[in-house]
Amino acid sequence: MGSENKKYDVVSINNKLALLTYSRIKTSETLDGLYTYDIQSSDDGFNPRAIRKTIMVNHWGSIILKEPLLLDKNGWLYLDKSNFKYLNNTSLSQKEFKSLNIKQSSELLKKDEMEVIENDRDQIQIQ
Repeated sequence: MGSENKKYDVVSINNKLALLTYSRIKTSETLDGLYTYDIQSSDDGFNPRAIRKTIMVNHWGSIILKEPLLLDKNGWLYLDKSNFKYLNNTSLSQKEFKSLNIKQSSELLKKDEMEVIENDRDQIQIQ
């Protein structure tokens, strides 16, 4: 299977869709016009902590985006629960991801928001 057809998990970073893999992505494996970044883990290794163009220590995963991320003056974007979210049950290839239009991207982001609301309702009913 070519790298453009490999399936990736889909996440939201600052309300922008991104493809996620837990391995490192080589620039040569990325379709033209897409941007890659590495994610650094927290010290315990379980949670994503920050994004940088390249992470050497505590590599947690790598992401692919359609547009560059806005990093701080030192080249970092720090993550927390408000700006990094998994889109449940969604996976796409680079080719599929690159072909998404704005409406399709918005629908994926809204779908995730609806799932969060439904999960919150379920938790409230259970308690």
